[in-house]
Amino acid sequence: MKTIRYFQRPVALLLLLVMAFGTLNCYSRRQMRTSRLSQINTKPLTFIAIDSSAPTTRMWALSNVKMEATALTARFDRASPALTKEIATIHKNGQNARHTDHVLIYVNPPTITAYGDTLTTRLDFAKISKVEVFKFDGGKTIGLAFAIVGGVAAVGLIALVIACSCPYVYSEGPEGNQLEGELFAGAIYPQLERADWLPLPALQPVDNQYNILIANRLFENQHTNLLELEVLDCQPGIQPLYDKYGRFHTIADALQPVSATNISGQNVLSEIQSQDGVVFRGDLENEQAEGVERLTLTFAKPAAARNAKLVVHAKNNFWLDYVYYQFQEELGVYGEKIRQKFAKKSAAQNLAWAERQKMPLAVWLETSAGKWEKVDYFNLIGPMAFKKDVLSIDLSQVQTDFVCLRLEYGFNFWEIDEVSLDFSDDVPVLHQKLEATKAITQTGEDVSTALRSDDQQYYDQPNVGDEARVSFAAPPLQPGLARHFILHAKGHYEIRHQPATGRPGLFKLKAWEQENALPRFSRECWQEARELSSNEVMSQN
Repeated sequence: MKTIRYFQRPVALLLLLVMAFGTLNCYSRRQMRTSRLSQINTKPLTFIAIDSSAPTTRMWALSNVKMEATALTARFDRASPALTKEIATIHKNGQNARHTDHVLIYVNPPTITAYGDTLTTRLDFAKISKVEVFKFDGGKTIGLAFAIVGGVAAVGLIALVIACSCPYVYSEGPEGNQLEGELFAGAIYPQLERADWLPLPALQPVDNQYNILIANRLFENQHTNLLELEVLDCQPGIQPLYDKYGRFHTIADALQPVSATNISGQNVLSEIQSQDGVVFRGDLENEQAEGVERLTLTFAKPAAARNAKLVVHAKNNFWLDYVYYQFQEELGVYGEKIRQKFAKKSAAQNLAWAERQKMPLAVWLETSAGKWEKVDYFNLIGPMAFKKDVLSIDLSQVQTDFVCLRLEYGFNFWEIDEVSLDFSDDVPVLHQKLEATKAITQTGEDVSTALRSDDQQYYDQPNVGDEARVSFAAPPLQPGLARHFILHAKGHYEIRHQPATGRPGLFKLKAWEQENALPRFSRECWQEARELSSNEVMSQN
């Protein structure tokens, strides 16, 4: 089995623990095992105790929280009407960008009903019915796991975990900025520069303009060639999307699959039926040597259907970034030579390598009984936020009254929240393409000229912390229409690698070119990380 180097063990443990606390999508609520409470670093978090019999009206704010193995001690203060209203909104909607650091503790009666307005008391975990945590923002989620893992410098660990990301995009609204996603993930060489279309569901006008923030948060050189905002006004119930080819689609009647199974044949339909934060990662007990996951889906097909739009709400797993980094570490002092070799390869050669390593989300179609054809793939999305993406599927060879699709990817490389198939025809919408009126960097420079055209001018972000606030004039909205936003961007980035030492390990240099080398390596790292987790973390429970 592959040996995870000693200084990298906390990284592997971190990722296991982060996944144990729930997937890292934007601002979504998750249940957490009560036994995990004792492991939380309480300082960056806000704790709310809620009467489980009256979850929208009776709650207490906790302070001076101290965690023990089986209980917590804290001061309980009855929540103000304003806080009660806000927490009730969280309870009803499951999402709120302003409360990503909240931990909601539901306490069973009669324990909670005996509490007055203010008291300091000890609450046994046995009295708690459930605990809900949010997707903390990247720093707080990782900080939460730091409290469990410990022993690693924060900046270095984040650099290791998020090794292959890209520019972050934040939408601005009246309540502040919200992370929407990442741009042109995987375009790590100039020849891989590509266009990307990112939906911005959180964007709202501020002072009659739309503002987004594009930021470098990682050890990368980021180069953005084009950035423009597409404003799409359509009838309510219509979802406009672009595919990776820049083709426009509308989603009007997306159907859920009637069946869904993983590579082991297990029913996983409940994991991909809706955007509920319950995600499909694959069968993590998968022992198959190739290290590949397959999600097989069946949809009912209208008799006359010859085309369909496959829609996924998904993102990459942080584990992919970690494995990619670890895989390159295996090359030792030869790593830089290998990277230089790939930097000279064509875009087609690099993309073919990524496909052989099952990094994109491949789409297979069953054209006849037992005959599967690979029809396309979804580009990498990045690990920071879920994205809704679409591909058009030709069904002309399918003669049955159902459609069987298969999504294939490397071991633990993707998190899939929802999959649907839309057979409706695309409909026209009111479409406006906005150029940036200004793009002000953290130093006060206006770089909007570099972002307005697909040319040789780039907005370069070579340093962590480089960012630009990009503004667009808000056009009027016609009554009765719903407005959607899609950010159209083009660019690439380069990862700044730390020099590795030593000669290649068990994975020889030739393994870099072998099909499924990365998925196999991922599965081996996962198995060892789980053993480390069992030995070094679970003993703390």
